[in-house]
Amino acid sequence: MNIKKLTATAMSILLTSTLALAQTGELIFSYDFESNKDGWSGRQSEKVELTGDAAHSGLQCLKVSNRQASWNGGMVKNGGLKAGHSYYFECYIMYYNSKHKSHKHQLCASYNLGGSTVYMDLRTITCKSGFWYKVYSTISFPKDATDMCIYVQSEYKESNETDNDKLDIYIDDALCYEDTTIAPVEKVNTDSITSLKDYYSKYFKIGTSVSTYELSREIATKHIKKHCNSITCENETKPDALLDQAKSKAAGKPCVTIGNNTKAIMDFCVENDIAFRGHTLVWYSQTPDWFFNKDFQDNGTKLKKEEMSIRLEQYIQAVFEAISSTCPNLKLYAFDVVNEAFENDGGGIRGWSNWSNLYHDESFMDSAFTYARKYAPKNCKLYYNDYNEYMQKKTDDIYKLVKRLYDNGVCDGVGMQSHLDCKYPTVDDVRTTIEKFLSIGDNIDLQVTELDITIKNNYTDKDQAELYKGLFDLYVEYADNISSVTLWGTSDGVSW
Repeated sequence: MNIKKLTATAMSILLTSTLALAQTGELIFSYDFESNKDGWSGRQSEKVELTGDAAHSGLQCLKVSNRQASWNGGMVKNGGLKAGHSYYFECYIMYYNSKHKSHKHQLCASYNLGGSTVYMDLRTITCKSGFWYKVYSTISFPKDATDMCIYVQSEYKESNETDNDKLDIYIDDALCYEDTTIAPVEKVNTDSITSLKDYYSKYFKIGTSVSTYELSREIATKHIKKHCNSITCENETKPDALLDQAKSKAAGKPCVTIGNNTKAIMDFCVENDIAFRGHTLVWYSQTPDWFFNKDFQDNGTKLKKEEMSIRLEQYIQAVFEAISSTCPNLKLYAFDVVNEAFENDGGGIRGWSNWSNLYHDESFMDSAFTYARKYAPKNCKLYYNDYNEYMQKKTDDIYKLVKRLYDNGVCDGVGMQSHLDCKYPTVDDVRTTIEKFLSIGDNIDLQVTELDITIKNNYTDKDQAELYKGLFDLYVEYADNISSVTLWGTSDGVSW
């Protein structure tokens, strides 16, 4: 089918009624794809080519096909982008499929920082088949960034992808300006600034997430030592970092190894008298498939529910024993036992995870908390942790689970991740959520576990700062039931 016939008269639709930012900086690039691909490529094995089947303007556009996953898409790498600079980028995107009337696409960027790739989801839009959509965003790259790129993909999914996530994407009229409306962050002497952990010492702990990369940077460790009395590993205590397949095969039961990176973070905590949050035991993501298979084989037969329950207890026991034997002086005060088990907008547990496929109900969570209570240190509190916890339907799902676990004496509270935007949720929305969770029981404990606030659209640093202030005032108000507040990263540049 010649898509141009369908789309030639289709209107271009903005994501929102918000006007694009006025451009005052240098034009970095402008690609119309009339003569060549202008350096655009695929992110993996996609086919990227010029096509005359469709165009937003002119006679041609870029077509991305042979996509094998939602994150496959069209990418422009570097293209004049520089570390430490901010940019405004826009392009037009379109797809056509008679069976899929709407689909979500994402505008994203990435860069390398200290050997690790940082991904940024800039904007997600819902498109209708056959219509061109303008998607745009501002982007800021840290001064030490390398390998900067901007790309378009389907809304990212870690699993349970469908053919809808692999449809061809058409891209046209891409341009990028340096955005001089975003002022560079000034370096200031922070030595005289009050320590956050000291300021809030009578209310709750102040934490941050870290990676071994962060601990290699003096500016980061100086910040942590001054402001934080709690640390959460970004990835180093997740199942894939702890489970040891070779040892498990040899022993015939789950074996856990505290790797060098994990131990380095734990040792840093001990050396600087910083408490430690464990994150996380049971999660649909970053748990290897072989953990659910007989004999721990990569392509083995899946265990039955009863067999998996035995393995789950052995695994949780192994985690706590490995931590205590490797780092006996670690102040392990909290652990996220189960992470992100519920669907994003209500509707119960995720129906496509290895856990739910084996158990077909919530009983794996009851078992996990029962085993964690059995093997965790006496002073280590146990939490259910989730994001978008302020959305009412999801709040209700979390409440029902934790109420049952709390009444059974195996769960101490709720971890509220709190990945927020500048204007949503509001402080009042968070207050409503806190009040709901506090009704679980008199001694229920809440922890803010992954707080960050994204600046996007036309919002500013001031909007971000005002929301942080409103939230911390709220946390102080409820400090009797909030024991720690953890920010996800030492700065926006390394945050989620």
